[in-house]
Amino acid sequence: MQTLTIPNKFQSLIEADHIQCYAEHERVGKSIVLTQDDVRSRLLPAITSGAAIHVAQRQRSITKRIGTDPLEATVEALYDSHFRKQRNFGPTREAIRDKVQQAIANKEPITLVSLMFTRKNVCTLKRNGDDIAALDLAEILSLVHLNSFAELINSFYPYGVQYVILSEGTRFSRAFSLSDDRVRLYQARLTGWIKRLDLSHLKVIDYEQFLLDRLSIEDWELRTTTYEQTLAEYKDLMEPIFNPMNMDETLTKAIARDPIVDVHNSRNNFVPLWDSIKNSLAYPAITTTARRRGLEHATLYQDLFRTLFVPRADLEEEQLRMSILWGSWDAAIEHNARVLSDMRVGIDVAAMLSNNAFRATINPKPGSPNLGIYSVRETTSRVQPWHGTAYLRADSQGRLLPTVLSKLEIEGRGGIPVCIDTRHDHPFFYVDSSASSLLSIEELVFNMSTR
Repeated sequence: MQTLTIPNKFQSLIEADHIQCYAEHERVGKSIVLTQDDVRSRLLPAITSGAAIHVAQRQRSITKRIGTDPLEATVEALYDSHFRKQRNFGPTREAIRDKVQQAIANKEPITLVSLMFTRKNVCTLKRNGDDIAALDLAEILSLVHLNSFAELINSFYPYGVQYVILSEGTRFSRAFSLSDDRVRLYQARLTGWIKRLDLSHLKVIDYEQFLLDRLSIEDWELRTTTYEQTLAEYKDLMEPIFNPMNMDETLTKAIARDPIVDVHNSRNNFVPLWDSIKNSLAYPAITTTARRRGLEHATLYQDLFRTLFVPRADLEEEQLRMSILWGSWDAAIEHNARVLSDMRVGIDVAAMLSNNAFRATINPKPGSPNLGIYSVRETTSRVQPWHGTAYLRADSQGRLLPTVLSKLEIEGRGGIPVCIDTRHDHPFFYVDSSASSLLSIEELVFNMSTR
């Protein structure tokens, strides 16, 4: 076990001998096939209906506790435990009340803003490393959930609520070797689902375009210069210590040199992000080698990542191992330079929107001014919708209860792929055995609670 990567749940799954992805013929043989009409006439209406029922339940709960006073009920909605994660983090209740009170006095809308939905994770165990612009049920469930949060607040707040999603695809295009065209297609597809499902509170904006529209020429130039300086700093700190023959030593040094000290994480900032990034890059060389050797893509990927810190006797496999480590290390340097440089120039996306905007985050931390939120119902795996696939099981009342897991975990536990028509290579979502029989019922019912 690579001790310095234990906090990464995905790495733990990869290293578990009993956890395996399906071979392609197994996936095809296990699949349930839905038609486009099934999705349009049964699945999507059931999801939006389940969300509406959940919002109504939360409205009644707040009204019972607080009443319907616009100020107090709005503040309570902003703290609702079905949408807020780590409610003790972030701004104080008094600070939130002051902001809402000022918005009411000015008769202005409230805005929530989050940085999320960069692109679909191209990890080879998720989509075989191909289409970063693909969406599946995971994103749809998340969009519906985020809109429900805004709708809950809006049901008490009299002047409207908007949820702005800042998609960071072009921000991190260099780090993740992304095509801007595919990133924009992903964002366009998100917007398409928002329109199709009439999620009236949501809006998707590319992060870089958002800043380009709001920063002055001087501020944009300062941002660019600061990024270049920060990138050079990260390279000076992290490149000389990198030794793929001794990654434990490399990570120990990186933790000590990290320019961002996180008192709540013993590994600081750089190493945890690298740990995540290394599992989200495409690595085309793995695809090429697997095909030439007649192997399943996931088989070679998992074999390499199980012992990624251990040099290999096979020259080709050692070259693959080295390319994975070097590529992910460079990507982490670029990614972190982008983030830290924007912090240094004081980019505040909430303030750029309005005085009544709240920055929301899926990773709340003590002392942060941001509101912690759930992007979807979480399990202990905490896989975000853009990194995984929807997994449905039946609750005690026979309703479909969704969450999001990695493809590796889902298939490792025997999940059943559900495909639209014959797209067996890209399951739209998965179900367990208890939920599979429910898919044939004419009127599907979803439990959209996150608790």
